[in-house]
Amino acid sequence: MTSKGAQQDGKDEEIIVPETYDWRTKYPECVQPVLNIGVVANCSASYAYTTLSVAEDRICMKAKEKVRLSTQEIIDCDGLGNGCDGGYVNKVLGFGAKHGFNPEECYETAEKRQTCEEDHFENN
Repeated sequence: MTSKGAQQDGKDEEIIVPETYDWRTKYPECVQPVLNIGVVANCSASYAYTTLSVAEDRICMKAKEKVRLSTQEIIDCDGLGNGCDGGYVNKVLGFGAKHGFNPEECYETAEKRQTCEEDHFENN
């Protein structure tokens, strides 16, 4: 399959798109177990879990090392999101660009929503 790509010197560049692609085959060292997002009761934070999952995959692709990022930190600390009441991928990515993302072991999941410890940004 081919597709027209970006123009270079006024000409369309042809891009060859493979018929199939399996990310798990390309990066088997990065495949992680499926998360159980039912840990926090009455929490609609799939936006945060999904966004961090993509970030984890990108980190692993570059560093060749698995990492689990803290969804709880996004729920508690991202002032532009709505915590357990939903949120947006672009807001989570903006939070990460400004503050970085902590690994789960540095900001663990709580049974109920916490308030953000402001000094955790400096400590981690």
